[in-house]
Amino acid sequence: MTFRFNFSTDDQDVSDNDVEVVQGQQTNTKEENVDFIPAREFVVNESVTLPPTFICNRITLSHSVSIFKRHLSDIKLHLAQSNADHLLDVSADSDLVIGVYEGGLKTWESAGDLLEYLGLLFERGEFNVEMSGKCLELGCGSSLPGVYMLVRCPLIRVDFQDYNEQVIGHVTIPNILLNTALAPSDNDIDKNNTAEVDIPDSSNLLEKVTERSKFFSGDWSGLKDVLDMKSNSDKYDIILTSETIYNISSMPKLYNVIKESLKRPTGIAYVAAKTMYFGVGGGVLPFKQLVEADGIFNIEVVFNVTHDVKREVLELRYK
Repeated sequence: MTFRFNFSTDDQDVSDNDVEVVQGQQTNTKEENVDFIPAREFVVNESVTLPPTFICNRITLSHSVSIFKRHLSDIKLHLAQSNADHLLDVSADSDLVIGVYEGGLKTWESAGDLLEYLGLLFERGEFNVEMSGKCLELGCGSSLPGVYMLVRCPLIRVDFQDYNEQVIGHVTIPNILLNTALAPSDNDIDKNNTAEVDIPDSSNLLEKVTERSKFFSGDWSGLKDVLDMKSNSDKYDIILTSETIYNISSMPKLYNVIKESLKRPTGIAYVAAKTMYFGVGGGVLPFKQLVEADGIFNIEVVFNVTHDVKREVLELRYK
């Protein structure tokens, strides 16, 4: 089966052809003297206000599987109408400002690669709909890989983390709703794979979101202390992350979260990324070197894209 990750032409998310331009806009990629937002649990009912409608796109994973994502223009409109409009000012100038904004408003190409690989795992029978346990998506942004696991596996708990709480409230949680309680029907979707979805009582909807998910914001340093993992049984069976190893200085923090949060000895982590991030020092090779030097995990490439900008999905398993 062939999987395709298709962005709407009207949505201004990042494609392969945009990568060098986007990275040329990135600023302040060094972490010295940066005051990072502390990690904390994001309390949904106290922090999220839903608009009257969502505008979304349907992304085709295969002939039989699709996933919905909130349209970027709709996200920006909602941000402009809320007290989070400062994030619009920052994101208009750069897709990365260390300590301020980490690119979570956009859906990046490696998220599509991870979606594609998860689809292959289900197709091959390595994952199945009767799976249970806990999954965590780090640096989730639009959260499509985590949402996909939430939809495919009704017994799994999926938690989400992003640096910016505004991203969780305006992107992550809407995408969860658009694939669960507010999923459009085929009759709602136009020829451009776009739908406008009316939102009923928001408090009831948000309660449903929290039945199977928790949300965390802030920096990866200190995150393990707020994940409430008192024993190995509280840790995660699966950890997902995409486009999070672009900055070499933040790699140790990400890796430490994976190492401290993944259940032994059966836990699996998947890291999707571009092979190299020009201008910011990150990429697959330095991350592999970090993991291999620690000696705790086997790490291997399980999926790759060789056309245009090279990208890979890495799998981490305990030795």
